[in-house]
Amino acid sequence: MTRMRFSITGVMCVCFAMSLRVCSAASPKFSSLALSTMHVKYGIQQWGEPHALNGDNFVVAGQTFATGVATAASSRVTVRLYGGAHVLTGSAAIDDHAAANASAVFSIWSGKTRLWTSAIMHRGDVPVSFSLNVSRAHEVTLKADRHDGNAFNCRCDWLNTTFTYHGRPPFIVDHPANWRNQFVPGAVWRDTNGVPFHAHGGGLLYYHGTWYWVGEDKSQGYNNTVGVHEYSSRDLVHWNDEGVVLPAASLPEEFRSKGVCERPKIVYNRLSNVFLMWMHLDAHRYAVARAGIATATKPAGPYRYVTSMRPINNSTFRDMNLFVDTDGGGYVIYAAENNATLYIVRLDSTYGAPRVPEMEGTTWARIAAGGYHEAPVIWHYGPVYYLLASHTSGWYPNAASLFTASTPLGPWTYRGNPFIGADSELTFYTQSTCVIPAPGHPGWFVYMGDRWNPQDLGNSRYVWLPFHINKGSDSFSIAWRSHWSLGGLDKQLKP
Repeated sequence: MTRMRFSITGVMCVCFAMSLRVCSAASPKFSSLALSTMHVKYGIQQWGEPHALNGDNFVVAGQTFATGVATAASSRVTVRLYGGAHVLTGSAAIDDHAAANASAVFSIWSGKTRLWTSAIMHRGDVPVSFSLNVSRAHEVTLKADRHDGNAFNCRCDWLNTTFTYHGRPPFIVDHPANWRNQFVPGAVWRDTNGVPFHAHGGGLLYYHGTWYWVGEDKSQGYNNTVGVHEYSSRDLVHWNDEGVVLPAASLPEEFRSKGVCERPKIVYNRLSNVFLMWMHLDAHRYAVARAGIATATKPAGPYRYVTSMRPINNSTFRDMNLFVDTDGGGYVIYAAENNATLYIVRLDSTYGAPRVPEMEGTTWARIAAGGYHEAPVIWHYGPVYYLLASHTSGWYPNAASLFTASTPLGPWTYRGNPFIGADSELTFYTQSTCVIPAPGHPGWFVYMGDRWNPQDLGNSRYVWLPFHINKGSDSFSIAWRSHWSLGGLDKQLKP
């Protein structure tokens, strides 16, 4: 077991050393993870370039982190658990090379629940052992809190820490501060007030130099207890909280605390100068399955509920998205026929209802009949229209499906799964919700997906990944990136 040590004058530096043990039914496999120069600033986990992680943020044996950002704050590392982790054992102590007056308290947490804590520890104290059952935990946080309020050289180690688990390996989560202007897929997204985002299943609208992101507020769980939350940004990185722009209380009662309001999307109608929000409204175990429509005079709302409907043939309306073509034509695409088939419907000039008369092949079309797709996203580049969707597997991920066409109403051709690399068959543990063009980078696009956490939906994460399309091509690929920036697209991520 290697202990990583260092000191920086005037700050408390906390180092963690972990050994992750993998157990399988056939034969045990062993691997280790050492974390060096890992720090926290203002209670937010930070670290340097993740040389200890592979492309999907999984632990890799025998490698370490490098180039951390030292601070005078306390420190922590959070590990996401998959596949039935069972036991966390180890010991904690202050490094014997720390300053003579170094003291700290170690603790282990599952969310807001403290699983274990040490007494105040000083340099030279005997390491304190722990053994915890973490089978019910989804994330475990190891914390070291400096006890002495004065700055001093302090090196604190977690010693011989071992996870015994089955299934998918744990991986590290949260947002490094030295990636402040970058996208970190799967990390905690925070607004400019430092509060985690609540805009799940969301969509983006660009209007007059500002991006607007609306999504489901799951802070109080699965049902529509809060409503639709909105954020705004000029650079796609720093987001201002615009608040709840469509409160749950403004919807019909069956779609409030006992129902759901899912996948809200907004568009702007230039003819009427009105912003429209479409959403999937449901209740009674998804038996209602209707489209909800709300309007506003400003992109940040507030939005006023107008009506609900089933646009075509009274067929069920569930996961949905909106699309405005270059000619101004508006479309809604959604999972119909009890999720068996996708419908795409041309809207009238208000974007608030289907165009009439309704004629299949002329004003609406069925896509991938019997394919059971949901979470559809549609966009246009050059002569090709692209449609990305997931299969239906509840909150759990599956392989994405790509379709292309020369018109929004098709015919649409299946092109396979555009995701490549490890876990591509699970869309990197995400589900599609939006695709936008990368500002200032023609041919580049940004995939936006939800990484659902069914045990704690409010702690579901967002994954944004860049990809490139050659104009006129009917295929592209999306690869995992641990972090990336818009400014680095043409330089670092050339196709």
